[in-house]
Amino acid sequence: MLDLLIRGGTVIDGTGAPGFSADVEPLPPDTPARRVMDAAGKLVTPGFIDIHRHADAAAFRPGFGELELRQGLTTIVNGNCGLSAAPFGPAHREEILAYLAPITGEVPPELETETLAGYFASQPPAPIHTGMLVGAGVLRADAAGYGLQRLEKRHYDAIHRSMERALSDGAVGVSLGLGYAPECFYTTRELIEALRPLSGGDVPVTVHMRQEGAGGGGSGREMLTVARTLRIPLQISHLKAMGRDSWGKKIPQVLELLEEARQEGLDVLILGCTHYPLLTDIIREIMGPEVSLVNAGAESVHTLHDALARRQLLAPEGTGQALLCTSDRPEGFGQMARRFLQEEPTAPVRWTSSDTEEAVMEGNVKVHVESRTRLPDMEDVLHFRGSGTLERTPSGWQLRYQARSDEDGSLMTSELWLEDCGCVTLRSGNSYRMRLDPAAPTVLHLPTEEGVLALDVAAHELLWELEQEEQGHITLDYSLHVGQTPVSALTVRLELYQE
Repeated sequence: MLDLLIRGGTVIDGTGAPGFSADVEPLPPDTPARRVMDAAGKLVTPGFIDIHRHADAAAFRPGFGELELRQGLTTIVNGNCGLSAAPFGPAHREEILAYLAPITGEVPPELETETLAGYFASQPPAPIHTGMLVGAGVLRADAAGYGLQRLEKRHYDAIHRSMERALSDGAVGVSLGLGYAPECFYTTRELIEALRPLSGGDVPVTVHMRQEGAGGGGSGREMLTVARTLRIPLQISHLKAMGRDSWGKKIPQVLELLEEARQEGLDVLILGCTHYPLLTDIIREIMGPEVSLVNAGAESVHTLHDALARRQLLAPEGTGQALLCTSDRPEGFGQMARRFLQEEPTAPVRWTSSDTEEAVMEGNVKVHVESRTRLPDMEDVLHFRGSGTLERTPSGWQLRYQARSDEDGSLMTSELWLEDCGCVTLRSGNSYRMRLDPAAPTVLHLPTEEGVLALDVAAHELLWELEQEEQGHITLDYSLHVGQTPVSALTVRLELYQE
């Protein structure tokens, strides 16, 4: 006796063959079943596979897999974008866990992370299948941390050993997150070297490319160069045309590259990642009542609420402030809100960095710098004034300037790279180079008379508005530590004026 018999549906078997009318299995018409479902006019398919998930930590939570099953998913693939919850050893474990948490969630502290086999063995039973990519970003961080240093042969050897071990433990491929630290520090040549063990094989490589805006064409060409050199199958996890500079330009360029690669025999797969929270009603109308829609934004809010409640961090009812951040002009966001929400935005709107057609601040600028340093027993404020150049780059903004101190006349020469991903790199003359990453601590190697001092850098607030009419603003708030001991906290504010 069967529990369920589905009859008369159109079977889509997943092979690419046309659908055909049949029972789920070739059963005789008189096969008894406790429940018979008439699927006439409907599709019957194998379970769907979600090949891009970040549920590395969620797989250990009670009830994991139930929501996926309700959506028809029977298999998911974790470890995407270079960010997998294994393998990594104790040397950089805390750094890696802190970096992964905003993407994968908090990994259980008892989880075995040194090998992928140990990670799999730690997973509780679930009603769905879970595949795992090994994150190349985690492999690099395990070998060398999150610093900017060039890798040595010993680092590449460690990466290669970990990669080969993970694949033998059951990894279904290797993932890259070139928009994230530390993989963003790779040159193309170094990236090829890091992936050398995959050369000429059939292990798929998935990639979150360096750029998703105007620089995406160059990022696509870089990855095709990697695929050509190593002769490896490639999957581009996100293909986007972010920013007005990309509209009508980027996608045709990338598609041309991909067609070129396909003709060469490269295995290229594109996963489109799109979210339309404001169009839910329209999508529901188009898809019909038989299709259930899951709002990822709403589910994220519920998850955040539950996490805050568990930690007793919820604010009292009626308190707190909402801030709306947009990568377009605030007035355009207001028009969209009025159109789709049928109401005025009730929260303040902040304009973040944007790919717009006109960068009015680009070119020569006047610079006023206020540097506030807070030490354990004192506070020091310095002011610098000078001039420089501001340029829009494929990944954000670059500011070069010289400024003299109002207090003692000393000269400051600096460069700032403001990345659309939210990170900042600061170079002060030839003395030091520092990276600020809100998602994870970094290390500043500061030359002193006694030698090089290694300081841990924690970025608290990185904001810039550089496309106003005649004035721009940059705020960098960060702190320096040696181990657990705070050294100083700094807030640097830059005012830019069009010359």
